[in-house]
Amino acid sequence: MKSTVKLALAALLTATAQQSASQTVVDERPLFSVALGMGAGIHSAPSLVDFIGSFGTTSSGERLDEFSSMVEFYIAPAVRVEPQWSVGVEYALLLKSHTVGNSSSSSGAEFSYLVHMPTAILHYIIDEPAYNLRFGGGAGYHLATLTQTLRVFGAEEQFYASGVGVKLEAVGNTKFDDTFYGNIGVDMRWDFLGSLKNAAGVPAYNRATNAEATMRFFSLSLKFGVLFQL
Repeated sequence: MKSTVKLALAALLTATAQQSASQTVVDERPLFSVALGMGAGIHSAPSLVDFIGSFGTTSSGERLDEFSSMVEFYIAPAVRVEPQWSVGVEYALLLKSHTVGNSSSSSGAEFSYLVHMPTAILHYIIDEPAYNLRFGGGAGYHLATLTQTLRVFGAEEQFYASGVGVKLEAVGNTKFDDTFYGNIGVDMRWDFLGSLKNAAGVPAYNRATNAEATMRFFSLSLKFGVLFQL
């Protein structure tokens, strides 16, 4: 009887120790991380491309392509709320420019725009000894500024648009040491920004169709950066 009780107590103590050890592993996982870097990819904004194209063709005499290259920069702090889940906020800045007409003459026009893209992010995390994977997405309220310069008049005007944007992403982080990781990821964005309007509230009109230009777009980018975990 005594031996049976001793065995039961030993089994209970062993199970408790294993549970405590498992809990310790979870508790020792990094709770805070911040990723930063840049991305490059393709970007499609049909309404905006039509608006810019109404001012002329590119310097090579061709119409603007609906899909074109773009760059973005990002920083994304996050907090782990469960062993496999984290929440955070990403701030990304998308940059793009177009030139139509002959750049060596005064008859062309230049357009540049940037989009501020703060986004609340939820990630599912897969931890491995040498790397971790993060899958997720989120949404936010985004702001765009378009600067239009007509060289023939020497005039510059800015237009603004805002609206909801959503994204999906997959990210891989390769471990260099306990706190420093290399970061590579792919993300897709759909931004539903409204009509572009100047400071007086006057919309930017497509000169060919007289339709209001919007800043709705889709983008697909490959991102490179670093991740710090604490």
